[in-house]
Amino acid sequence: MDKLIKTVLVVDDDRDIVGLITDLLSNKGYEVVVAYDALQAIQFAHREIPDIIILDLVMPAGGGFTTLERLKGSAMTSKIPIIILTGKGSDTDRKRALQLKADDFIMKPFDADMLIRRIKELTR
Repeated sequence: MDKLIKTVLVVDDDRDIVGLITDLLSNKGYEVVVAYDALQAIQFAHREIPDIIILDLVMPAGGGFTTLERLKGSAMTSKIPIIILTGKGSDTDRKRALQLKADDFIMKPFDADMLIRRIKELTR
């Protein structure tokens, strides 16, 4: 049985973006856990086992690609959908993220409704 409230781990070192996403998701009934660097992201993902992770590529303590690789390589977190949400959006970055098993790749600035749709689709 699906739990009623979905938990989203938001990983980004930009506190304005984190605040925006937290407000957006909280208003839609999601529980939000926040990490500001790669190390926290991995710790929180293992502790909280969120329903989905929104991950920036550029951040301290390891960066998004390394974090993505570690989360998808861990038995505890490998099945959690991960949306890359980044301002660093070259085709090379997109291809690399998808090769590392990211479930989606969204560019900043992002459309709030589209982000919510993608989260719903990936947590169904």
